Amino acid sequence: MKKYILLCMVALWSLTGCKIEEGGSPGDDRSNRIVTNHVLGAINHMGAVWYGHYAIYAEALLSGDEALCAVLKERWFAGESITLEEDQVRFVSQKYHSCYTLQTQGKQLSEGATWQLSYAGNFDREKNLATFVGIEGQMRQYRHSYQGEGDDEEHRIDLMVAYEVVGSDYRVVINHRGNGRIEEEDGEYSIVFAIDEEHPLRYEERTHWPSAGELTISYKDHVLGKQHACRVRFEENDIIYIP
Repeated sequence: MKKYILLCMVALWSLTGCKIEEGGSPGDDRSNRIVTNHVLGAINHMGAVWYGHYAIYAEALLSGDEALCAVLKERWFAGESITLEEDQVRFVSQKYHSCYTLQTQGKQLSEGATWQLSYAGNFDREKNLATFVGIEGQMRQYRHSYQGEGDDEEHRIDLMVAYEVVGSDYRVVINHRGNGRIEEEDGEYSIVFAIDEEHPLRYEERTHWPSAGELTISYKDHVLGKQHACRVRFEENDIIYIP
């Protein structure tokens, strides 16, 4: 159903023509918001921020940064039991009867290791969630790619993730660079996006909405033969569409 809503809403572009303050039209503005939310939804669907929390904590754990581990455990994994084993880190929640396991190969990401995050619940089979590919010689950086299904679509997203720890309160800021493609399963539409290299998507405490960064997005309706493109800038609580 979602795919048809997207198609119908984007088709409204041609029905409006009244100019608005930033040089577009009400139809353009609505279309920009639809495709922007769709892209951000795909990035959230792959767990780019939330799953990354496991890699960030494990990297602090393997590097022996006890102070950072203490803060992140309280912030992200309060009430969970975390154990470091020879080649994995286990995050066990008795409350939710679940276990996240991060296979580390016994190596840090900065050694070029590939880490695999999996999940098993009380009534679920273990399933793979994310793969983090380290960059040899680089701390606090990794590659997170995803190819799979979401909302009757095929998602192919490739992100380079870099994070920094800021201030005495150990605030974690996560930056995403990369690109992706979203295709409706029957080929009715496709969305292609790219994150500006100089203005990565910046995520802080809010895990579903970037506080900074720029995106270029192109939408193509293969049924109606219509296309739409926009450039999006995020500034704190504001979203700006650049003509």
